Amino acid sequence: MNSDDVTPVDDENELPPPAPERKILVWVAIVFAANVLCLLMLAARSNSSPELRSYFDVGILSCIIGVAILGIARVMFMFSFRLLDLFVMVVTLAVGMKGAIEGVRWLRGQHLRVFSDISEWALYAEACLIVGCALIGGAAMGLRNCRTLKVESPAKRALILVFGMMAFPAPIGLFTIPFHLLNQLLSTQETSLSSLAWIAALIGSAVITVSNSMFSIRGMALTTQNHTQETKWQEK
Repeated sequence: MNSDDVTPVDDENELPPPAPERKILVWVAIVFAANVLCLLMLAARSNSSPELRSYFDVGILSCIIGVAILGIARVMFMFSFRLLDLFVMVVTLAVGMKGAIEGVRWLRGQHLRVFSDISEWALYAEACLIVGCALIGGAAMGLRNCRTLKVESPAKRALILVFGMMAFPAPIGLFTIPFHLLNQLLSTQETSLSSLAWIAALIGSAVITVSNSMFSIRGMALTTQNHTQETKWQEK
């Protein structure tokens, strides 16, 4: 068989990429379906026994968080990541889940009335879902910072990625930890080990928040600089 007998591939028969309007309609359909499912579970929850309400609470939160994580995952795959980046994300997620569980235990130990009617396992599940969504969203921001800053060193990438995953919890701790320390200062005159740990957490929250702000500002400056250079090169 000669090479002349081979029929060339017709590029016109290839499927065109999906239109942006189609992608928007798909996401609108996903959000609409999630809302309908949540409304159905809310209606079933109102007519269910108190023992079953925790299951519906976790199901509703899982539906909401699932849609958010799906969108975050789409953003994450826009940025290339390495095996070490994936390892750092998994380890940080595991530490975040442990922190969420310990936080729920601490809140239940305070005997707060708002948590008295919710099952313990439901609180654990809801806390892990919220913390996991926040950490994954921060991971997308960390990967973006690594790309815009053109970071290639594994250690620097791991540090920027961890700081990015803590981008949402750190500002919360920056505003809430001082009130907790003030409450401890007014209730007792002794400086306990837990107070030192809270002070260290406050310093860490401040460092992470300032570092993420600097990474974002530097990334935007480099992007603007590259865009300006490309524009000047095209004009020439």
